[in-house]
Amino acid sequence: MHGLIIHVIWIAGTRMKKSGIDGLSRGDFLEGMMAGQNPLSFVPLNKDANEQMLGHVETWIRHWWVDEAGKVWNGLELQKLSPEDWFSLHTIQKARLWLPPPAAMETVVELFNEDRLAYPCFPMFSLFPAL
Repeated sequence: MHGLIIHVIWIAGTRMKKSGIDGLSRGDFLEGMMAGQNPLSFVPLNKDANEQMLGHVETWIRHWWVDEAGKVWNGLELQKLSPEDWFSLHTIQKARLWLPPPAAMETVVELFNEDRLAYPCFPMFSLFPAL
């Protein structure tokens, strides 16, 4: 028996066009990676979902967090967590909005789970983006 792990990854056509992969079959060697751009620039591991969507994710969440009468959902104000907040969660007495970049996932999942055990009464929303 041999150890084999197969990862199936879907890449959006728009990302393939930007990176230059899509044009290779047609002999287009002047776009994206083929033109000398860094391949890692097409995989934004350092950007969270909100950054990738130009702030629309947080706007959408805040839109339904407060109803038309101005009542806050679950009675708690929502705070978007910054990387600095991840390590001082004991000082935040609000609902937490986690929007970490994929590059920080290992640390964030550990901190998220610790926070969930320490403060089970605070609602937490996490958007761990898939590439």
